[in-house]
Amino acid sequence: MGPTPRREPLPSSLAATSLHDTTLLDVASAGATVGSSWRAIAKGPSREEGDGTGWRVLGCGCSGRARGAGGEGCRCGVDIVDWPVHVERQRSSFSMPMAMRFLHSRIAIDAGGGVMKAAILAAAAGLVGTVLGCPDHDFHGMQERLQKRMESPGGTGNSVKWVYEESNRWGYLADDFALCQMGTQQSPIDLRLSGGISHQHCLKFNYTNTVTGSLHNWGYGPSMNFDHPKGKYTCLPSMTFQEKPGAANETVYLTGWHIHAPADHTVEGHRSRAEMHFVHVDAKGKPRAVLAFRIDPGTCDSKSDFLLSLPELVHCKDLKTQKKVKNFMPKSVLAEVGWFHEFWTYKGSLTSPPCTEGIRWFVARNVLYVGDKQMQDILFHSKFASRETQEIWRHQVNV
Repeated sequence: MGPTPRREPLPSSLAATSLHDTTLLDVASAGATVGSSWRAIAKGPSREEGDGTGWRVLGCGCSGRARGAGGEGCRCGVDIVDWPVHVERQRSSFSMPMAMRFLHSRIAIDAGGGVMKAAILAAAAGLVGTVLGCPDHDFHGMQERLQKRMESPGGTGNSVKWVYEESNRWGYLADDFALCQMGTQQSPIDLRLSGGISHQHCLKFNYTNTVTGSLHNWGYGPSMNFDHPKGKYTCLPSMTFQEKPGAANETVYLTGWHIHAPADHTVEGHRSRAEMHFVHVDAKGKPRAVLAFRIDPGTCDSKSDFLLSLPELVHCKDLKTQKKVKNFMPKSVLAEVGWFHEFWTYKGSLTSPPCTEGIRWFVARNVLYVGDKQMQDILFHSKFASRETQEIWRHQVNV
Protein backbone atom coordinates (compact mmCIF):
# COMPACT_ATOMS: atom_id res chain seq x y z
CA MET A 1 0.00 0.00 0.00
CA GLY A 2 1.12 3.53 -0.69
CA PRO A 3 1.61 6.21 1.93
CA THR A 4 -1.45 7.65 3.60
CA PRO A 5 -2.35 10.97 1.95
CA ARG A 6 -1.74 14.09 3.97
CA ARG A 7 -5.01 15.42 5.32
CA GLU A 8 -5.00 19.09 6.11
CA PRO A 9 -7.89 21.55 6.47
CA LEU A 10 -8.84 23.54 3.39
CA PRO A 11 -7.91 27.23 3.52
CA SER A 12 -10.74 29.62 4.30
CA SER A 13 -10.90 30.73 0.65
CA LEU A 14 -12.02 27.21 -0.22
CA ALA A 15 -14.35 26.71 2.71
CA ALA A 16 -17.41 24.59 2.17
CA THR A 17 -19.66 27.63 2.02
CA SER A 18 -17.82 29.00 -1.03
CA LEU A 19 -18.19 25.84 -3.10
CA HIS A 20 -21.26 25.93 -5.31
CA ASP A 21 -22.76 24.69 -8.54
CA THR A 22 -20.07 26.12 -10.78
CA THR A 23 -17.64 23.42 -9.72
CA LEU A 24 -16.67 21.50 -12.86
CA LEU A 25 -14.99 18.13 -13.17
CA ASP A 26 -13.90 16.81 -16.55
CA VAL A 27 -12.95 13.16 -16.72
CA ALA A 28 -11.69 10.77 -19.36
CA SER A 29 -11.43 7.31 -17.86
CA ALA A 30 -10.15 4.20 -19.57
CA GLY A 31 -13.00 1.92 -20.54
CA ALA A 32 -15.62 4.18 -19.03
CA THR A 33 -16.19 7.28 -21.11
CA VAL A 34 -14.77 8.82 -24.26
CA GLY A 35 -15.14 12.55 -24.67
CA SER A 36 -17.59 12.83 -21.83
CA SER A 37 -18.06 15.76 -19.50
CA TRP A 38 -18.77 15.00 -15.84
CA ARG A 39 -20.39 17.84 -13.94
CA ALA A 40 -20.13 17.50 -10.20
CA ILE A 41 -21.45 19.52 -7.29
CA ALA A 42 -18.85 19.44 -4.56
CA LYS A 43 -20.06 20.17 -1.05
CA GLY A 44 -18.03 19.75 2.09
CA PRO A 45 -16.94 18.83 4.55
CA SER A 46 -16.57 15.10 4.04
CA ARG A 47 -18.50 12.43 5.89
CA GLU A 48 -16.03 12.81 8.73
CA GLU A 49 -17.88 15.81 10.10
CA GLY A 50 -15.64 18.74 10.83
CA ASP A 51 -12.64 17.14 9.16
CA GLY A 52 -12.74 19.46 6.14
CA THR A 53 -10.55 17.14 4.10
CA GLY A 54 -12.81 15.92 1.33
CA TRP A 55 -15.71 16.51 -0.99
CA ARG A 56 -18.61 14.35 -2.04
CA VAL A 57 -19.52 14.10 -5.69
CA LEU A 58 -23.29 14.47 -5.56
CA GLY A 59 -24.25 14.63 -9.22
CA CYS A 60 -22.79 13.88 -12.61
CA GLY A 61 -23.75 13.70 -16.25
CA CYS A 62 -22.19 12.69 -19.53
CA SER A 63 -22.78 13.99 -23.01
CA GLY A 64 -21.50 13.84 -26.57
CA ARG A 65 -20.35 10.41 -27.70
CA ALA A 66 -20.93 9.07 -24.19
CA ARG A 67 -24.68 9.24 -24.67
CA GLY A 68 -26.62 6.03 -24.73
CA ALA A 69 -28.37 4.57 -27.74
CA GLY A 70 -31.58 6.27 -26.72
CA GLY A 71 -29.97 9.69 -26.83
CA GLU A 72 -30.26 10.25 -23.10
CA GLY A 73 -27.23 11.48 -21.23
CA CYS A 74 -25.98 9.45 -18.27
CA ARG A 75 -27.06 10.63 -14.86
CA CYS A 76 -26.20 9.66 -11.32
CA GLY A 77 -27.06 11.31 -8.06
CA VAL A 78 -25.48 9.24 -5.33
CA ASP A 79 -22.52 9.83 -3.08
CA ILE A 80 -19.57 8.40 -4.95
CA VAL A 81 -16.47 9.09 -2.97
CA ASP A 82 -14.85 11.40 -0.45
CA TRP A 83 -11.64 12.92 -1.76
CA PRO A 84 -8.86 13.65 0.73
CA VAL A 85 -7.16 16.77 -0.55
CA HIS A 86 -3.88 18.50 0.18
CA VAL A 87 -3.81 22.14 -0.90
CA GLU A 88 -0.52 23.87 -1.53
CA ARG A 89 0.01 27.50 -2.38
CA GLN A 90 0.76 27.20 -6.10
CA ARG A 91 -0.63 23.82 -7.02
CA SER A 92 -3.03 21.25 -5.66
CA SER A 93 -2.59 17.50 -5.64
CA PHE A 94 -5.44 15.10 -5.06
CA SER A 95 -5.36 11.51 -3.88
CA MET A 96 -8.31 9.17 -4.34
CA PRO A 97 -9.20 5.65 -3.28
CA MET A 98 -7.92 3.08 -5.78
CA ALA A 99 -11.43 2.20 -6.95
CA MET A 100 -11.99 5.74 -8.16
CA ARG A 101 -8.70 6.72 -9.74
CA PHE A 102 -8.86 8.20 -13.22
CA LEU A 103 -6.53 8.10 -16.19
CA HIS A 104 -6.78 11.84 -16.76
CA SER A 105 -8.90 14.41 -15.03
CA ARG A 106 -8.97 18.07 -14.22
CA ILE A 107 -11.03 20.02 -11.73
CA ALA A 108 -11.72 23.75 -11.75
CA ILE A 109 -13.28 25.21 -8.62
CA ASP A 110 -14.90 28.62 -8.59
CA ALA A 111 -14.45 29.65 -4.98
CA GLY A 112 -15.77 33.15 -4.42
CA GLY A 113 -14.19 34.50 -7.60
CA GLY A 114 -10.90 32.65 -7.29
CA VAL A 115 -10.32 29.80 -9.72
CA MET A 116 -8.04 26.94 -8.76
CA LYS A 117 -7.09 24.36 -11.35
CA ALA A 118 -5.50 21.03 -10.64
CA ALA A 119 -4.55 18.24 -12.99
CA ILE A 120 -4.84 14.72 -11.64
CA LEU A 121 -2.80 12.00 -13.31
CA ALA A 122 -3.33 8.53 -11.92
CA ALA A 123 -3.82 4.94 -12.98
CA ALA A 124 -7.23 4.10 -14.37
CA ALA A 125 -9.39 1.63 -12.49
CA GLY A 126 -11.87 -0.70 -14.11
CA LEU A 127 -14.55 0.09 -11.54
CA VAL A 128 -15.14 3.64 -12.77
CA GLY A 129 -17.78 2.75 -15.34
CA THR A 130 -19.65 0.59 -12.85
CA VAL A 131 -19.57 3.02 -9.96
CA LEU A 132 -20.70 5.98 -12.06
CA GLY A 133 -23.50 4.00 -13.62
CA CYS A 134 -22.55 4.94 -17.22
CA PRO A 135 -22.07 2.54 -20.13
CA ASP A 136 -18.72 1.13 -21.14
CA HIS A 137 -17.28 2.92 -24.18
CA ASP A 138 -14.72 1.72 -26.68
CA PHE A 139 -11.68 3.91 -27.26
CA HIS A 140 -11.76 2.80 -30.94
CA GLY A 141 -8.13 1.73 -30.78
CA MET A 142 -7.07 5.23 -29.84
CA GLN A 143 -3.54 4.19 -28.91
CA GLU A 144 -3.07 2.75 -32.38
CA ARG A 145 -4.45 5.82 -34.15
CA LEU A 146 -2.28 8.57 -35.45
CA GLN A 147 -1.92 11.18 -32.74
CA LYS A 148 -1.40 14.65 -34.18
CA ARG A 149 1.36 16.75 -32.66
CA MET A 150 1.35 20.51 -32.43
CA GLU A 151 4.74 22.22 -32.08
CA SER A 152 4.78 24.79 -29.32
CA PRO A 153 4.94 28.40 -30.65
CA GLY A 154 7.95 29.17 -28.49
CA GLY A 155 10.19 27.14 -30.73
CA THR A 156 11.22 24.87 -27.89
CA GLY A 157 10.77 21.74 -29.99
CA ASN A 158 8.23 20.38 -27.55
CA SER A 159 5.11 18.86 -29.05
CA VAL A 160 1.68 18.10 -27.67
CA LYS A 161 -0.29 15.05 -28.74
CA TRP A 162 -3.99 15.42 -29.41
CA VAL A 163 -6.72 13.28 -30.92
CA TYR A 164 -10.18 14.09 -32.27
CA GLU A 165 -11.73 11.46 -30.01
CA GLU A 166 -11.04 13.77 -27.06
CA SER A 167 -11.68 17.15 -28.66
CA ASN A 168 -13.52 18.38 -25.55
CA ARG A 169 -10.23 18.09 -23.60
CA TRP A 170 -7.87 19.92 -25.96
CA GLY A 171 -7.88 23.03 -23.80
CA TYR A 172 -6.37 21.04 -20.94
CA LEU A 173 -3.41 19.65 -22.88
CA ALA A 174 -1.29 22.80 -23.11
CA ASP A 175 -1.47 26.48 -22.26
CA ASP A 176 -1.27 27.23 -25.98
CA PHE A 177 -4.54 25.33 -26.45
CA ALA A 178 -6.53 27.35 -23.90
CA LEU A 179 -8.83 28.85 -26.55
CA CYS A 180 -10.11 25.37 -27.35
CA GLN A 181 -11.78 25.42 -23.92
CA MET A 182 -12.63 29.05 -23.26
CA GLY A 183 -12.81 30.75 -26.67
CA THR A 184 -15.89 32.78 -27.55
CA GLN A 185 -15.89 32.04 -31.29
CA GLN A 186 -15.03 28.36 -31.52
CA SER A 187 -15.77 26.18 -34.55
CA PRO A 188 -17.61 24.16 -35.71
CA ILE A 189 -21.20 25.04 -34.81
CA ASP A 190 -24.70 23.80 -35.58
CA LEU A 191 -26.30 25.92 -38.31
CA ARG A 192 -30.04 26.55 -38.55
CA LEU A 193 -32.28 26.81 -41.59
CA SER A 194 -34.76 28.75 -39.47
CA GLY A 195 -32.18 31.48 -39.01
CA GLY A 196 -31.88 31.99 -42.75
CA ILE A 197 -28.72 32.42 -44.78
CA SER A 198 -26.39 35.37 -45.27
CA HIS A 199 -27.83 38.30 -47.22
CA GLN A 200 -25.24 40.92 -46.28
CA HIS A 201 -21.96 39.32 -47.31
CA CYS A 202 -20.93 39.25 -50.96
CA LEU A 203 -18.27 36.80 -52.13
CA LYS A 204 -16.25 37.44 -55.27
CA PHE A 205 -14.09 34.59 -56.53
CA ASN A 206 -10.98 34.92 -58.64
CA TYR A 207 -10.43 31.21 -59.15
CA THR A 208 -9.83 31.59 -62.89
CA ASN A 209 -6.24 30.38 -62.90
CA THR A 210 -5.27 26.73 -62.86
CA VAL A 211 -2.79 25.69 -60.19
CA THR A 212 -0.24 22.98 -59.56
CA GLY A 213 -0.35 21.18 -56.25
CA SER A 214 0.51 18.08 -54.27
CA LEU A 215 -2.20 15.58 -53.40
CA HIS A 216 -1.46 13.78 -50.15
CA ASN A 217 -3.10 12.76 -46.88
CA TRP A 218 -2.93 15.03 -43.85
CA GLY A 219 -3.17 12.06 -41.50
CA TYR A 220 -6.94 12.07 -41.30
CA GLY A 221 -8.09 12.41 -44.90
CA PRO A 222 -7.32 13.52 -48.48
CA SER A 223 -5.62 16.88 -48.80
CA MET A 224 -3.98 19.09 -51.40
CA ASN A 225 -1.56 22.00 -51.07
CA PHE A 226 -1.04 24.45 -53.94
CA ASP A 227 2.46 25.40 -55.09
CA HIS A 228 3.65 28.98 -54.59
CA PRO A 229 6.97 30.76 -53.96
CA LYS A 230 7.94 30.63 -50.31
CA GLY A 231 6.31 33.46 -48.37
CA LYS A 232 4.38 34.71 -51.41
CA TYR A 233 0.65 34.01 -51.59
CA THR A 234 -0.82 36.68 -53.84
CA CYS A 235 -0.18 34.54 -56.93
CA LEU A 236 -2.72 31.97 -55.72
CA PRO A 237 -6.45 31.88 -56.53
CA SER A 238 -8.20 34.50 -54.43
CA MET A 239 -11.52 35.43 -52.89
CA THR A 240 -12.77 38.87 -51.82
CA PHE A 241 -15.31 39.51 -49.07
CA GLN A 242 -16.41 42.12 -46.56
CA GLU A 243 -15.97 41.34 -42.87
CA LYS A 244 -19.12 43.37 -42.28
CA PRO A 245 -21.40 45.54 -44.44
CA GLY A 246 -19.74 48.82 -45.29
CA ALA A 247 -16.25 47.57 -44.45
CA ALA A 248 -13.42 47.60 -46.97
CA ASN A 249 -13.07 44.58 -49.21
CA GLU A 250 -10.65 41.96 -47.94
CA THR A 251 -8.81 39.61 -50.29
CA VAL A 252 -7.60 36.20 -49.16
CA TYR A 253 -5.69 33.50 -51.01
CA LEU A 254 -6.46 29.81 -51.45
CA THR A 255 -3.55 27.65 -50.28
CA GLY A 256 -5.25 24.27 -50.56
CA TRP A 257 -8.01 22.02 -49.27
CA HIS A 258 -8.50 19.04 -46.99
CA ILE A 259 -11.34 16.72 -46.01
CA HIS A 260 -12.81 15.83 -42.61
CA ALA A 261 -14.94 12.73 -42.13
CA PRO A 262 -17.53 12.98 -40.77
CA ALA A 263 -18.40 16.65 -41.33
CA ASP A 264 -17.46 19.28 -38.77
CA HIS A 265 -20.55 21.48 -39.11
CA THR A 266 -24.08 20.26 -38.64
CA VAL A 267 -27.33 21.70 -40.01
CA GLU A 268 -30.34 21.34 -37.72
CA GLY A 269 -28.32 18.65 -35.94
CA HIS A 270 -27.70 16.64 -39.12
CA ARG A 271 -24.07 15.79 -39.84
CA SER A 272 -22.98 15.02 -43.40
CA ARG A 273 -20.64 12.14 -44.11
CA ALA A 274 -17.71 14.45 -44.87
CA GLU A 275 -16.74 18.10 -45.21
CA MET A 276 -14.12 19.75 -47.41
CA HIS A 277 -12.38 22.95 -46.34
CA PHE A 278 -10.88 25.45 -48.79
CA VAL A 279 -8.32 27.26 -46.63
CA HIS A 280 -7.53 30.92 -47.38
CA VAL A 281 -4.75 33.07 -45.91
CA ASP A 282 -4.00 36.77 -45.98
CA ALA A 283 -1.10 38.24 -47.94
CA LYS A 284 1.28 37.32 -45.11
CA GLY A 285 0.16 33.69 -44.92
CA LYS A 286 -1.99 33.93 -41.79
CA PRO A 287 -5.14 31.72 -41.89
CA ARG A 288 -8.09 34.04 -42.41
CA ALA A 289 -11.09 32.40 -44.09
CA VAL A 290 -12.45 28.95 -44.89
CA LEU A 291 -15.03 27.79 -47.42
CA ALA A 292 -16.78 24.65 -46.15
CA PHE A 293 -18.49 22.14 -48.44
CA ARG A 294 -20.61 19.43 -46.85
CA ILE A 295 -20.30 16.13 -48.74
CA ASP A 296 -22.95 13.41 -49.04
CA PRO A 297 -23.74 10.64 -51.54
CA GLY A 298 -26.34 11.51 -54.16
CA THR A 299 -27.89 9.04 -56.56
CA CYS A 300 -26.13 5.78 -57.29
CA ASP A 301 -24.77 7.01 -60.62
CA SER A 302 -24.06 10.65 -59.69
CA LYS A 303 -20.46 11.82 -59.86
CA SER A 304 -18.53 14.90 -58.80
CA ASP A 305 -16.42 16.36 -61.62
CA PHE A 306 -14.23 17.96 -58.97
CA LEU A 307 -13.26 14.56 -57.58
CA LEU A 308 -12.96 13.07 -61.07
CA SER A 309 -10.22 15.60 -61.82
CA LEU A 310 -8.03 14.11 -59.09
CA PRO A 311 -5.76 11.07 -59.24
CA GLU A 312 -6.37 8.19 -56.85
CA LEU A 313 -6.63 9.45 -53.28
CA VAL A 314 -3.85 8.82 -50.76
CA HIS A 315 -4.63 6.65 -47.72
CA CYS A 316 -4.41 8.05 -44.19
CA LYS A 317 -1.73 5.49 -43.31
CA ASP A 318 0.50 6.73 -46.13
CA LEU A 319 1.84 10.06 -44.96
CA LYS A 320 4.86 10.19 -47.28
CA THR A 321 3.21 9.94 -50.69
CA GLN A 322 2.87 13.20 -52.63
CA LYS A 323 1.11 13.10 -56.01
CA LYS A 324 1.80 16.09 -58.24
CA VAL A 325 -1.35 17.47 -59.88
CA LYS A 326 -1.04 19.98 -62.74
CA ASN A 327 -3.65 22.27 -64.28
CA PHE A 328 -5.99 21.83 -61.34
CA MET A 329 -9.07 24.09 -61.38
CA PRO A 330 -10.41 24.89 -57.89
CA LYS A 331 -13.43 26.73 -59.30
CA SER A 332 -14.91 23.49 -60.66
CA VAL A 333 -16.30 22.68 -57.22
CA LEU A 334 -18.17 25.99 -57.03
CA ALA A 335 -20.43 24.98 -59.90
CA GLU A 336 -21.46 21.88 -57.96
CA VAL A 337 -22.84 23.91 -55.03
CA GLY A 338 -24.69 26.61 -56.96
CA TRP A 339 -21.59 28.82 -57.24
CA PHE A 340 -21.74 29.37 -53.49
CA HIS A 341 -24.59 31.85 -53.88
CA GLU A 342 -26.29 30.64 -50.69
CA PHE A 343 -24.27 30.18 -47.53
CA TRP A 344 -24.03 30.70 -43.80
CA THR A 345 -21.20 32.82 -42.45
CA TYR A 346 -19.88 33.48 -38.96
CA LYS A 347 -16.80 34.42 -36.96
CA GLY A 348 -15.06 31.25 -35.87
CA SER A 349 -11.81 29.42 -35.31
CA LEU A 350 -9.59 26.63 -36.51
CA THR A 351 -11.22 23.26 -35.80
CA SER A 352 -8.02 21.73 -34.42
CA PRO A 353 -5.52 22.90 -31.77
CA PRO A 354 -4.59 25.60 -31.00
CA CYS A 355 -8.16 26.58 -32.06
CA THR A 356 -7.04 30.04 -33.16
CA GLU A 357 -9.93 32.48 -33.56
CA GLY A 358 -10.29 35.26 -36.13
CA ILE A 359 -11.35 32.89 -38.94
CA ARG A 360 -14.26 33.91 -41.16
CA TRP A 361 -16.30 30.83 -42.09
CA PHE A 362 -18.48 30.46 -45.16
CA VAL A 363 -20.50 27.21 -45.22
CA ALA A 364 -22.31 26.38 -48.46
CA ARG A 365 -26.02 25.70 -48.05
CA ASN A 366 -26.00 23.34 -51.03
CA VAL A 367 -24.47 19.96 -50.38
CA LEU A 368 -21.68 18.66 -52.63
CA TYR A 369 -23.22 15.41 -53.83
CA VAL A 370 -20.90 12.65 -54.97
CA GLY A 371 -21.37 9.15 -56.30
CA ASP A 372 -21.47 6.11 -54.03
CA LYS A 373 -18.03 4.98 -55.18
CA GLN A 374 -16.60 8.48 -54.65
CA MET A 375 -18.11 8.63 -51.17
CA GLN A 376 -16.69 5.22 -50.34
CA ASP A 377 -13.26 6.32 -51.59
CA ILE A 378 -13.31 9.38 -49.33
CA LEU A 379 -14.32 7.33 -46.30
CA PHE A 380 -11.81 4.56 -47.06
CA HIS A 381 -8.94 7.05 -47.21
CA SER A 382 -10.02 8.91 -44.05
CA LYS A 383 -10.25 8.35 -40.32
CA PHE A 384 -12.40 10.05 -37.70
CA ALA A 385 -11.64 13.79 -37.84
CA SER A 386 -14.60 15.72 -36.51
CA ARG A 387 -14.61 18.10 -33.57
CA GLU A 388 -17.74 18.29 -31.44
CA THR A 389 -19.98 21.23 -32.30
CA GLN A 390 -19.43 24.24 -30.05
CA GLU A 391 -21.95 26.42 -28.26
CA ILE A 392 -22.82 29.58 -30.20
CA TRP A 393 -21.56 32.61 -28.29
CA ARG A 394 -19.94 35.60 -30.06
CA HIS A 395 -20.08 34.06 -33.52
CA GLN A 396 -22.45 36.62 -35.06
CA VAL A 397 -23.95 34.13 -37.50
CA ASN A 398 -24.84 35.81 -40.82
CA VAL A 399 -24.10 39.22 -39.31
